[in-house]
Amino acid sequence: MEDAGHNPLMIRGSGRAPAVRLLGAALLAAGASMGIVFATSAARPTGRAVAMTHVQGVWFLTPMLGFVQTNVPQRLLMTTDGGGLWVDVSPPALRLAKRYLASGLAGSAFQSRSRFWIAVSRSSEQGEVPVELLHTTDAGRSWIDDGSFPRAYGYAWIEFLTPSRGWLMVDNGAAMDQDPVTIYQTDSGGALWTELAQSPIQTITNGTPGAPSPRCDKTGISFSSATSGWIAGDCTANALLQHTGDGGRHWQVVPLACPDHRADCGGSTSPPQFFGAKDGALSAELYSPHGFAIVIYTTVNAGKSWVAHATPAHSQGAQVDILSGSTWLVGESTALYTTTDAGQHWSKQPTGIQYSPSIAENAFDFLTPTDGWAITQAGQLWHTTTGGRTWRTLRIRP
Repeated sequence: MEDAGHNPLMIRGSGRAPAVRLLGAALLAAGASMGIVFATSAARPTGRAVAMTHVQGVWFLTPMLGFVQTNVPQRLLMTTDGGGLWVDVSPPALRLAKRYLASGLAGSAFQSRSRFWIAVSRSSEQGEVPVELLHTTDAGRSWIDDGSFPRAYGYAWIEFLTPSRGWLMVDNGAAMDQDPVTIYQTDSGGALWTELAQSPIQTITNGTPGAPSPRCDKTGISFSSATSGWIAGDCTANALLQHTGDGGRHWQVVPLACPDHRADCGGSTSPPQFFGAKDGALSAELYSPHGFAIVIYTTVNAGKSWVAHATPAHSQGAQVDILSGSTWLVGESTALYTTTDAGQHWSKQPTGIQYSPSIAENAFDFLTPTDGWAITQAGQLWHTTTGGRTWRTLRIRP
C-alpha cells in the first residue's frame, strides 16, 4: 500500500487548446539504481558543525517517509525509516554537470513512496535552458523522461490532485518584475499534457485571453479542486495571488489587504493550502514600515475573501508551516512559535538551533506541532519530536 501524503503539492486561454504529447518520453534504463546509502546519527544541538552534505530542502510525507534536496552535489535523497538511512534516488539527468532541481522541492510532487515527480534544469553561459519533467513509479530505480516544454526556462511547479489529474506551471523567463508563465494540464497521469493558458511575453506573444498576469515572480501553484486553483508570487508592490475557477484556463488577480491598512504592501506569498472545501490558509512575507512582517491569510469561504493574521516573526526568511486552518508554526532565528487557535495565542519555544533564513527553499517541515524537521544556516538537517524543545541532527554524509 502506498503512503498517504502530508501537505503535498497535490500529489507544487480561451477556446480549445491543442493536446500535445511531449517528445522524448522514454523509460530510462532500469540500471539507474538507488545507489548510495547515507548514514545519520543523533547528537545534541551543540552548534558544532561536522563535515556533511549541505541540505537545501526537506519534505516528509509521514514520520518515516521523507525527501531532502542536497547541494554540492545536487541530489534528491529519500528515507523510509525516519532519517536513519538515506538513499540517493536522483535521476541520471540530475547527475550531469550543471544540473539542478528546478524550483527545488517546491517544484516537485511526492505522491507516495514509489511515485514522485521532479523537474531538472541546467545552467549555461547563454542563460537558463528548458526544464525537463521526469517521474518515477518505482522509488527512483528507473525514471520516465516526459520531455521539455516550450518556453520553460529555469523554473517549474507541478501539482497533482489525483494520480491522473495534474497541472504544470512553467516559467517563461523573468525580467523587470515580469514573470510570464504557461499552464498545462494532464488527465492521464502525465502521458499527455494540454496547454491551457499562456501569459503575454512582451513583444513575443500576446498570450491567451484570461491567462495569468505576468506581473511579479511566481512562487508556486496549488489546486483545491478540479476547477479551483491558485498562483502565488513575489512582488515589489501589491502582493500577488491569482485564482482560476475553470481548471486553469482563465485567471483573475485576488486582492490581499495589507495587515496595517496601508494601500500597498509588496512581498512574497505561498500557494494556499485548503483543509476542506472552504477553509484555507497561506503565508506571506510582507514589507512593513518597521521592516518585514510574516503574515498568515485565512479564508472560510473558498477564497472569496482573505483575512490577515499577524505572527510574532518579523525577519526576512522566517520559516512557516501551516498544518491546518488554525494550527501554524513559525521558525525565526532560534525560536519556534506555535498557535492552535489561528493566531489568537502563540507559544514560544527557544530551540537552540539557527533556522535557515531562506524563504525560497523548503527548509522547515512539520507533520504535527511536535514532530518536525528544520534546516539550519549551516545546511544541517535537524529533527524534533518535542515541539522544538530538543533536537537531534541527521548527519547526511556522502
